[in-house]
Amino acid sequence: MARQKVTGTDRAELFTGLEGVIRSGMRFVPFLILFLSATARAQVDTAWVRRWTGVGSYTDLIYSVATDRWGNVIGAGYAIGEMTAQDILVVKYAPDGTLIWVRRYDWRGLNDVASGVVVDQNGNIYVSGYSADSLTSSDYLTLSYDPDGNLRWTDRYNGPGSSSDITSGIALDSSGNVYVTGYSYSNTTYDDFCTIKYNANGARLWVTRYSGASTERAQAIATDLSGNVYVTGYTQAGNDMLTIKYNTNGVQQWLDRYNGEGNGADYATAVCTDRLGNCYVTGYSLGTGTADYDYVTIKYSTSGTREWVARYNGDGNDNDYPYGVITDRNGDVYVTGYGTGLNTVYDVVTIRYNTLGQQVWVRRYDTGNNNEYGRAIALDSRGNIYITGSLVRGSNYDFLTISYSPDGNLRWEATYAGPGNGMDYSLGLILDAWGNVFVGGVSYGGSQTGNDALIIKYIQPDVAALRVLFPTGTIDTATAIQPWVEVANRGSAPTGLKVYCAIYRAGGSRFYLDSLIVIGLGPGESTQVTFTEWLKPHPLGSYVVRCSTYRAFDQNLNNNVVQAEFQITAGPYGWMEMPPVPCGPSGRQVKDGGALAFCEAENRIYAIKGNRSGDFYFYQPNLRSWVTLAVIPVGPNGKLPGKGARLATDNQGNVYLVRGNNTREFWRFNADSGWVQLEDIPAGISGKAVKGGSDMVFVEADECIYLLKGYKNEFYRFRISSGTWEELEPAPPAGKTKWDKGSFIVYDNAGSIYACRAKYNDLWRYDIGAGSWDTLHLLRGMPFQGKSGRSTKLKDGGCGAYFNGSIYALKGSNTSEFWRYDIAGDSWVEIDTIPSQGTTGKKKRVKAGADIVYGGDAFYAFKGNKTLEFWRYALPPGDIRTGAMSPGVVKSAAVLPVKAGLISQNRFWIEMPGAGNGQAELVLFDPAGRVVQRGVCRFDAGRAVFSPGRLNSGVYYLRLRGPGFAGTGKLVIGR
Repeated sequence: MARQKVTGTDRAELFTGLEGVIRSGMRFVPFLILFLSATARAQVDTAWVRRWTGVGSYTDLIYSVATDRWGNVIGAGYAIGEMTAQDILVVKYAPDGTLIWVRRYDWRGLNDVASGVVVDQNGNIYVSGYSADSLTSSDYLTLSYDPDGNLRWTDRYNGPGSSSDITSGIALDSSGNVYVTGYSYSNTTYDDFCTIKYNANGARLWVTRYSGASTERAQAIATDLSGNVYVTGYTQAGNDMLTIKYNTNGVQQWLDRYNGEGNGADYATAVCTDRLGNCYVTGYSLGTGTADYDYVTIKYSTSGTREWVARYNGDGNDNDYPYGVITDRNGDVYVTGYGTGLNTVYDVVTIRYNTLGQQVWVRRYDTGNNNEYGRAIALDSRGNIYITGSLVRGSNYDFLTISYSPDGNLRWEATYAGPGNGMDYSLGLILDAWGNVFVGGVSYGGSQTGNDALIIKYIQPDVAALRVLFPTGTIDTATAIQPWVEVANRGSAPTGLKVYCAIYRAGGSRFYLDSLIVIGLGPGESTQVTFTEWLKPHPLGSYVVRCSTYRAFDQNLNNNVVQAEFQITAGPYGWMEMPPVPCGPSGRQVKDGGALAFCEAENRIYAIKGNRSGDFYFYQPNLRSWVTLAVIPVGPNGKLPGKGARLATDNQGNVYLVRGNNTREFWRFNADSGWVQLEDIPAGISGKAVKGGSDMVFVEADECIYLLKGYKNEFYRFRISSGTWEELEPAPPAGKTKWDKGSFIVYDNAGSIYACRAKYNDLWRYDIGAGSWDTLHLLRGMPFQGKSGRSTKLKDGGCGAYFNGSIYALKGSNTSEFWRYDIAGDSWVEIDTIPSQGTTGKKKRVKAGADIVYGGDAFYAFKGNKTLEFWRYALPPGDIRTGAMSPGVVKSAAVLPVKAGLISQNRFWIEMPGAGNGQAELVLFDPAGRVVQRGVCRFDAGRAVFSPGRLNSGVYYLRLRGPGFAGTGKLVIGR
């Protein structure tokens, strides 16, 4: 296995047809590939086509093909010479199609024809055929060449009649012995079966003849794993099929004649064996009634008993001729040939039988009003079936090669029409060890070359995704995620492939997609490839990383996709100092009016320094770097942002600024339009401008910005659509209107805004749906006393942010205290204090100008206090509550029935008898178990109202959890 950095591009033809779809927005390529494979006939990739032309326009032809263990292919047939008539032709091509050598064998200028070729483990080549002789008519001829094309030995066999001796088949056994069969004339018995065994060096080990009462001609030969030999053909005595088994010494073991149902002519054409030594013979046999030929296939046991006989009469009730038979490792049998269909002419007919001789399937290959002929069959290691033959279009013949899957589905089809647009016949078929398909035959090359010997190599790409190496398991948010996968070439030739990687929420939306091209991966090789980094921030939760591979003409789509699950947790846990905000352009540090706002759509944290500075920036969490933007323009009041300045974003790329600094100015920034002044903040009942204690949040559900004006308790809403302000109910408590520097508000993404008041440390909730502050359910305020034992008020630098059911707050007031408020539990706990000493070496605690936001993967904070320090806080695992969850009931809590119904599009009621006047954490799920909303419900006598914002119609599930109780329910929203 090699690991490599994959770059560059590969041949365009590998990916034609897919790239355009990817560009058009297909989210996941493998599903597209599967769709295409189901709706269109697949094709195979042609590695090369090699024509061999002899002298002039004489015929050159390949009858048989074989491969060696190095992937070379050898073809044998004949070539006609000017002075030599037919010569045996043997050609050898390298895996890349390079012609290695050509050999012609001529005996005395007479006809010499090869009928078969095999190759042993050493690469030695054995050719069987027949050779004319002026004295003996024709003789068996067997030749052997070494891998370099040197003639090792020859043997001519002249039968007792010194007449026609014609070979029809050749085979090897596991020991490297060579067997040839055919028919040989005797003056007394006419044509006889004649079978010869040679050792690898050409010595005849035995010759055996079978002589019946009439002519007998052997047509095919096979061996089994024990060295037994099977020959089959026909006898004119009764016109029956004749099959004989010989042991390794040439002694006949059994003989069987088959007389078909029609008691007419029966001809065997092919034979094979299985691993157990059973023998299978196929041929054509006259049926009853119509006296037309049918397929007949016979299984013989090792002792010669007929296990079963299977006949096939095609749909056209006409002639059907099989020419190939083969078995798979399970003992199922495959037969191919051609037969007449219903309302069709000849079609390629392929049948699969199980071990009992029962039809598993029959497939007819028909291209319409054409003749299709099957001549040879082969199997690969996966059980795929390959057939070659001819397709007749009008008066022209083309090569035809097709492949079926084990269950009979057409995998691919390939035709070849020669340049002469004439007669092109495919006669031989073989697969190499890698599953490459070779077919050989004759092809008309035009009037200049006539019929040429032709070999085609088809490669069967099979690219596989093996495993995801990274990300897997649990990963913290500080870790760079650069997906790393292993892919392989399971195909039959070196290839390029395209690899895709996508990261999804478990059952949800996609966060990442990348692709690359691997080039030159050899057959059987694997490689590890690395994609581009998934840019931060990485939201916490559960994910699926999915890798897929694509290659045009991929023959196995079942191994194209792998995936792995992983979990993102916060980390490294606790506080970590990030690059400081730049000093320029003003040279000022962060002080009163410093502010942060996270834009999820852009993955940016926008920042201002306050301190009467126009400095404006954004921070990129994924790159851990700052970008300086154009300074904020001076407003009509001639002031820059100062005390009370705040930022918010609407997640559409717009940034909103409360300028503060004793003004009522309100501005919007957009990268396209720059800064634009909007309607001023109302003067309100106090008539005061903004100068401290202010804060604002964006609420997506109603596309509004909510502003706590500060200093006083005035509370406003800015409608983005209309560009106008609305005055809302002032913040509580009644009669105490002071909201000083350090006050802050947060939005819980579930219909509630929480406000924490400086100096008093009290906490209040505003119900957006009801449009009022909840003064009936008093919440616990931020504790004055922390871990240090000192009693401190929330003051200058106080700030907060919401994340997953909790409020996280810096107390400010020149402290390092950091607190979390659990909304469901109505409880505060002091967590990790922010370090007072950063990389500057100076002790600086949190004071005026501090702010904190949740930035997608962690919290980010300014310390303020005349520093440039910028910090990141990642939650420890125990504090994380995120990700898709099933709407199940929490164990060890009292399970209560829950009912829910819709009040309006943005609000629904919940009844949970037994909840009393408590509060509960609510999680809303879609039917796939994905979290839609989170929030807190406050029950009054077991009834609560929840405002999740706009929900699409459909079914949702609720999960509620409170102190000592839990429950689930269902909410149905109609159209």
